[in-house]
Amino acid sequence: MTVLLVEDEAKMAALLRRALGGVGLDVDVAERGEAAVEMAGKLAYEAAVLDVALPGIDGIEVCRRLRHDEFAGPILLMSVSGTVDSREAGIEAGADLYLVKPFHLSELVNGLRDLMRKHPPIRA
Repeated sequence: MTVLLVEDEAKMAALLRRALGGVGLDVDVAERGEAAVEMAGKLAYEAAVLDVALPGIDGIEVCRRLRHDEFAGPILLMSVSGTVDSREAGIEAGADLYLVKPFHLSELVNGLRDLMRKHPPIRA
């Protein structure tokens, strides 16, 4: 299963890629929101993990665009902002889970795995 990870900080992207790879997921990384939308239009991802604070379009807008383009897999948003308004904006955009940084890697891995079990990929 392949996950689209959208994270502009290289160290965080490497850490998350290792954590997700450690549970058997293949991970493609995009550093910008525009690149993520483009990649999702070309490749079939089973899930997406999006940082909210990105250069260019932010993670909430990426989420909105993915859902508009009928991305059916789970979407997990990550942000340093844990305000009610931020969480509501993420969920309204189509996110399935919103994690506030800092979080323990197991929260992300287990949350994503749980979402992927609940929403298995549709295969032709």
